[in-house]
Amino acid sequence: MIEEIERLKRRNERERKARKLAEELLEHKSLELYAANQELLAVQNELELRVAERTTELSQANARLKAEIEERKKIEAELALARDRALEASRLKSDFLANMSHEIRTPLNAVIGLANLLLDTELDQEQRDFLETIHNSGDSLLTIINDILDFSRIEANRLELEDQPFSLRDCVEDAIDLLATRAIEKNIDLAYQFADPLPRECRGDITRLRQILVNLLGNAVKFTSQGEIILRVSGQPLDENHLELTFSV
Repeated sequence: MIEEIERLKRRNERERKARKLAEELLEHKSLELYAANQELLAVQNELELRVAERTTELSQANARLKAEIEERKKIEAELALARDRALEASRLKSDFLANMSHEIRTPLNAVIGLANLLLDTELDQEQRDFLETIHNSGDSLLTIINDILDFSRIEANRLELEDQPFSLRDCVEDAIDLLATRAIEKNIDLAYQFADPLPRECRGDITRLRQILVNLLGNAVKFTSQGEIILRVSGQPLDENHLELTFSV
């Protein structure tokens, strides 16, 4: 009987210790779970805070981007308007230059024509020199006016090159004759030289070529103080029917 009681006491003691151990273990696990939950809650709060901050930053960036886009659209519209106004002003200027050049060229052609007629009459040397100066100056002015007309046509996309036979030598000599008076006034010798055998007759726009040569020689005379200016002409065949001309001073 006593042994049975002792056995029951020992079993009760073991159960009590086991229950206590289980309670301690449960309490420990509960504390760990609570700590983990608090840590998770802190992380969640941190993430929510970061998301809120990032959302605010993105919202602000989006607002700035929209403002920049609106500003860019405004600038583009202003530039387009300025471009249209500039094009319109350029067109009006080209039309004005073309009209004025035509108005000036008509009486100028009459002056040059009358000078040519007078050169065929009997004149003393001084009169002939004066008349040739008038004629050459008129030709130079006509060349400048033609340049203005060409510039206006280029701006208006209306420049068309002629295609007609012409003498290359005559074209070069005409250009030199137009600058001869200015060269003589500066005591500059003005000459030309054909570096290679070139065809006597070419096809192209003699008027435009003469203008180019006059501009080239005009600059040469302008920036030369003494000595001589030689216009050298050479050609490079491109094929059987085409030739690339080179002019240099």
